[in-house]
Amino acid sequence: MATAPDVIDTDYVIVGAGSSGCVTAARLTEDPATHVTLLEACKMGSDPMSVVDNTLNVHGLDALRVVDASIMPAVVSGNTNAAAIMIAEKAADLMRQDLRLAA
Repeated sequence: MATAPDVIDTDYVIVGAGSSGCVTAARLTEDPATHVTLLEACKMGSDPMSVVDNTLNVHGLDALRVVDASIMPAVVSGNTNAAAIMIAEKAADLMRQDLRLAA
């Protein structure tokens, strides 16, 4: 089972690396002596440290999805807006599929 590290060598930890998290990190790191760690809040995957599966469902809960940029396992190098829109589009497709299967 994967475990979180005991110590993080950083000055600031920012949870949620969407647009505002990235802007905050950029401003904090204008001073090269400042160390910032960006964390996604709801990592997608099948490993023990992930929160949602590949259909955006929260592990162990029925009918609860996380639909935002926090599910990305790594911070994108550009603007997160396009990635967040694509996550929402995929979630909408998954939800429509669930409704068709339930009918």
